[in-house]
Amino acid sequence: MARENEALKHLANLPTLNVPMLSKEPVIDGKVDAGEWDNAAVIPNFYDVNGRCDVTQSTTCRVARTDDDLFLQFECFENNIDKLAKDVKIRDGQTWENDSVEIFLNTAGNRKEYFQFTVGCSGAQYDGIGWDGTWDSYWEAKTSIGTKSWIAEIKIPLEVFGKDAFNASGTWTA
Repeated sequence: MARENEALKHLANLPTLNVPMLSKEPVIDGKVDAGEWDNAAVIPNFYDVNGRCDVTQSTTCRVARTDDDLFLQFECFENNIDKLAKDVKIRDGQTWENDSVEIFLNTAGNRKEYFQFTVGCSGAQYDGIGWDGTWDSYWEAKTSIGTKSWIAEIKIPLEVFGKDAFNASGTWTA
């Protein structure tokens, strides 16, 4: 619990992001097709759990939504693409130990409770609530590996977060 509280206190000053509505859903296939992410918001910087923004490889994330779903697309650039760690291939395995993207969403706005979604470059998925990895939900993720980057496309139904998912301000935290 102490480790979790220490990590959460660094999140207090992170920027906010307005997530635009899409008129058409992107196809979740692990590929970036022309035009399908053009109206998405772009997350410009990434932070580790200690609040540092000192990444060694560039990653681009696009975020958008419909009335029913949250969509995320990551392009993770890698200088040594042939050395990606991708041995975890099972659902709810330790995907974070491989090359992966992790999403932490705090829909309550209290910076204490959060949903975690992780996708490894192998396509393996993990989800949990806080430190409880036994929670499972239905969501989609597809990945592909190119010559200089790997891509993850994700679709999370908003119903996963419960009927009270949007707090009074309509703001979630990451």
